[in-house]
Amino acid sequence: MFTEQQTIELLNKALQSPSDALVRDLIIGRLNKSATQATGLVAFDLEAPARTLINVLTSIRNRIARVGGGAGLMANWKMITSVNSPRQGAGVSEGNRGAVINTTSVDKSVSYRGLGLENNYTFEAGYAAEGFMDIDAFESLSLLNQLFLAEEHMLLGGNTSMALGTTPTPSLSTATSGGSIAATTTVSVICVALTFAGWQRATLTNGIPQAITKTNADGSTDTYGGGSAAKSANATVTTGGGSTNTVSASVAAVPGAVAYAWFVGTAGAEKIAQITTVNSAKFTALPATGQTAASLDASDHSTSALAFDGLLTYASQASLGALYAAQGTGTPGTGTPLTSDGAGGIAEISADLRLFWDLYKIVPDRILANSQEQANITNKVVANGGVPVIRYPVSGGQGLTAGVVVDSITHPVTKRPVPIEVHPDMVPGTLMYEADTVPFQGAIGPVKRVKTRREYHRIDWPLRTRKNEWGVYVDEVLQVYYPQTLGVRTNIANG
Repeated sequence: MFTEQQTIELLNKALQSPSDALVRDLIIGRLNKSATQATGLVAFDLEAPARTLINVLTSIRNRIARVGGGAGLMANWKMITSVNSPRQGAGVSEGNRGAVINTTSVDKSVSYRGLGLENNYTFEAGYAAEGFMDIDAFESLSLLNQLFLAEEHMLLGGNTSMALGTTPTPSLSTATSGGSIAATTTVSVICVALTFAGWQRATLTNGIPQAITKTNADGSTDTYGGGSAAKSANATVTTGGGSTNTVSASVAAVPGAVAYAWFVGTAGAEKIAQITTVNSAKFTALPATGQTAASLDASDHSTSALAFDGLLTYASQASLGALYAAQGTGTPGTGTPLTSDGAGGIAEISADLRLFWDLYKIVPDRILANSQEQANITNKVVANGGVPVIRYPVSGGQGLTAGVVVDSITHPVTKRPVPIEVHPDMVPGTLMYEADTVPFQGAIGPVKRVKTRREYHRIDWPLRTRKNEWGVYVDEVLQVYYPQTLGVRTNIANG
């Protein structure tokens, strides 16, 4: 150790020594250099607290009623699927009793599911944030927001009970123009139907999910279905002459599926080529890389033991009274888009709304759509089959604002506007109808609700490293009492 005086003497000696010219030049140059904003000692301006950039768009979670009091392993309730379904007449003859109405219900027993995410920060991160922001509170809020988003996905598309089974075998055709498939090539096609969760996870780069195993913060693992049906049997077709062939494929639409993955190639070497939100595809070339169909097992992985059924799952089950409709296959690879009714509306939506009314006297409170479908609806309404129905009022000196967005559809019976809600997680090619009430006098409570055994809570774990670790959890299930308030139209082509 040197004293302060010894340090000064050593510095002076270094500055006087020719052998230390470089050191001298560096020190003197640094001391004599003029200061600027770029090189001087200036303040470093930080804004506290730091901002979080998380879009917490959770409209479904926000509007569904929540109730506590859950206990036991399952939530049990009666699901009403029809009221007076035979439409018994009320007339009675003298001295006789009236007919008995048939109110049909289904006993529902659904296990509670725990939802949770975890995070941590090091001791050093906590030290660095002292006096600037409360990193513990900030990270907790961020984690809670992420849990809200995961819960929204579950409420919309969770699936624990509706197995898709084995995907239907594709139907194939070939053409001699528009592609680059060689002549007289026997092309094999395999299809896999995907649920909402499967569509979210599937990519051409990584392929489609089957059984998913995740490693948890405590080192344990959970395995669950990733949202894919069992693969179809393969179908083959042989191309014609020339080197510009194409192959088109289609399968029967699968209730509960919102997308389809297509594997193409020679028999036994089919690779993933497309993921479509309609039940058909057109192939202009054979893929050189990608997940192989041979790597897929033969099991159905469409349901998850860690999920509860979401609204799309209930809406896809006609057997429960929900209204399920799928657009026709149309031209393979193109599909069938929505159509204008020639009177300022959309023919398919008007038909669905009328069916809700005719069967149940229910008027949906909203139509959930992807931005693609809202744009297609707007384009068809504005074009309107050549019938001009839109007026643009312009006052003197005021410019015209371009662009029109259709944000509601007029009900064909009640004339009440039914809002179109663009949901950030809705799948392209799918519309979901949702009503919040039923027209039954004396109906008690909401038509659906979230029942919890334990509401949102934070768990702080004991220290095991120099990190603060915690998780945010909720334990709940979605209860749907009247499936007739839900409906879905899927397999809608873009256009």
